[in-house]
Amino acid sequence: MPRKDINLLPQDLKEQKKSEKIKKSLGNLSLVSLVVVGLITFASSAYLVRVKLTEATFKKDIVKTEGEIKDLLLIEKEARRLESKINVVADVKESRSRYSLLLEALAKAVPGDVGITSLATFGASRVSVSGLSQSYLSLSRFITSALDPILGGKVFSSVDITAASLDEVTGKIRFSLVLYLRDGGIK
Repeated sequence: MPRKDINLLPQDLKEQKKSEKIKKSLGNLSLVSLVVVGLITFASSAYLVRVKLTEATFKKDIVKTEGEIKDLLLIEKEARRLESKINVVADVKESRSRYSLLLEALAKAVPGDVGITSLATFGASRVSVSGLSQSYLSLSRFITSALDPILGGKVFSSVDITAASLDEVTGKIRFSLVLYLRDGGIK
């Protein structure tokens, strides 16, 4: 027959030991749970602090980048404004007439015995000239010189005599001419 162990401890004492053992296990489990919860809380707090610091760094970087973008925007606006001014200057430069070229060509073409008394321009295509000449030959030399490629021909394309008459008081020829300018002749 199998042998039965005989327990000499009273049943209450057994129950009390069992209860103490359960309390001790629950205490250990509570302590372990408390430590785990503490670690989780510490890790969560550290993570939140790190996230806040990273967020603050990103916000500073965003503000700095926005400032740089605003500066670059101002530079771009200024560059566009300057580009439009440059374009206007280039247009004016291309479309302007350089009347100094006209005067230089006239100075080269006018002989010494011909005097110009008036000069008027009509746009960039023609010039009206009036003056006095010692003779018809001098007037002819003036017209020929105005059309000569070396003297005035780079500027003038043709000449029309609108009037030429002898002034009986002075003995000089009074004349009026229209000089036609070449395209781009004074540009």
